[in-house]
Amino acid sequence: MRLPCSELTGLFFSFRADDIATAKAICAGCPVADGCLEDALSIRYAYQDGGGVWAGTIPSERRAIRRARAGR
Repeated sequence: MRLPCSELTGLFFSFRADDIATAKAICAGCPVADGCLEDALSIRYAYQDGGGVWAGTIPSERRAIRRARAGR
């Protein structure tokens, strides 16, 4: 299955607010978003915390999810 994030990496790793909003909108309709989020939260690739939209989340949102799941 070809996913937009694998073909439009520049969009998903942009720091421009409009690009981030577009990437998040694409993620909202993605059939693998749940698995992508779990991978992003558990694997914690260095570049996932450094930038990029994964499963419709940005690094600060992923950190907040990790903290909430840890009970902090």
